[in-house]
Amino acid sequence: MKILYLHQYFITPQEAGGARSYYVAKKLVESGHEVTVITSNTKYESWDFLEIKYIDGIEVKYIKNYYDSTMRKRERIFSFLKFMFYATIFTLKEKKVDIIFASTTPLTIGIPAYFKKVFNSNTKFIFEVRDVWPDVPYEMGYIKNKFIFKLLKLFEYFLYKSADKIITISEGIKQKINFKFHNKISVYPFGSNLDLFTIQKSNKWKIKNHIQANTLYVFTGAIGLANGIDYLVDAAKILQKQNNKDIHIAIIGNGSAKNKILQLQKEYNLTNLTIFDAVPVEELNQIYSSADAGIILFGSSSESYRFTASPNKFFDYIAAGLPFFFNFGGPLKDKIEKENIGIYTDYLQPNDLVNKMLYYSNNNELLKSIGDNGRKVAENEFNRELILKKLVQEIVN
Repeated sequence: MKILYLHQYFITPQEAGGARSYYVAKKLVESGHEVTVITSNTKYESWDFLEIKYIDGIEVKYIKNYYDSTMRKRERIFSFLKFMFYATIFTLKEKKVDIIFASTTPLTIGIPAYFKKVFNSNTKFIFEVRDVWPDVPYEMGYIKNKFIFKLLKLFEYFLYKSADKIITISEGIKQKINFKFHNKISVYPFGSNLDLFTIQKSNKWKIKNHIQANTLYVFTGAIGLANGIDYLVDAAKILQKQNNKDIHIAIIGNGSAKNKILQLQKEYNLTNLTIFDAVPVEELNQIYSSADAGIILFGSSSESYRFTASPNKFFDYIAAGLPFFFNFGGPLKDKIEKENIGIYTDYLQPNDLVNKMLYYSNNNELLKSIGDNGRKVAENEFNRELILKKLVQEIVN
């Protein structure tokens, strides 16, 4: 079969960010299918407007379209619309497509898929939904006009109705989608890379970065406004005010809120907080092997965002046998607490995070047992290879 894969932010494991689209496309190729990806080139100025690369058997068509998480709202909207326009043109040019697989974000990725299905009625449209849009930007205040929000909800409904199948990455997202479409929804989470991440411990990363505290807690991933990183800065302030020298917090990533966090760190002279640039997925295990626990944060501005949580770092942490602090709700929170693989903290109370950080820094064996539980769950329920095989079957059948 020929599968056309649409994802505006196609990432390989050698780059920083989530590489799910790469792994799904690669597994489809390994299963004997022809895969073409249409995505955006956000950083290589020397490339042609349409640059074609071949990556592990995947044909990847890059459309030059600058995007950065620090861009203003109007610039982001223009970037989304520009990609949607050109992706539609290049999608319609593709010949003999059996399946079109469109993965959010943004939701506008569904437009080229819809038109391809209209003009090629034999093409099956599968829509992968990675967040609840437009609910999240509306709750966060990015969309302020209620009339526009209602129009966007109609647009969302239209795309779900047009899709032959809907894939969601979490049970929470499925629950937030209109129940009328539940009969064509399947849930396939990101999954844990059990080969990349190991439970072996090493202080090399700590030593390399001159971190001398006994306990290291790490946050890895997007440093966006939706993540509420201020919460972590507040925790670091409280710890420093208490003159605690046993705990160090490391933030590794990029995003729209990073400059603000750097300014706050400088303003409060936080010596117990270090901020690093994002690293490729393949380098994360070096960091996790030096850490005592991870951190997953969701800000307070969007209930839908917290409820539908299914972050990449959750699967990476448990694959590495790394316990973690988290502050979101929804079905994944219920799962974490049932299996005892993470430590919930109140998303409105940084003091709660501080108290639990202090408690577990003095109870390392408890942390280790929580991490061990996580690795077992990763092996038994979230093995990424098994999830990918099932997802491929879902796509092609």
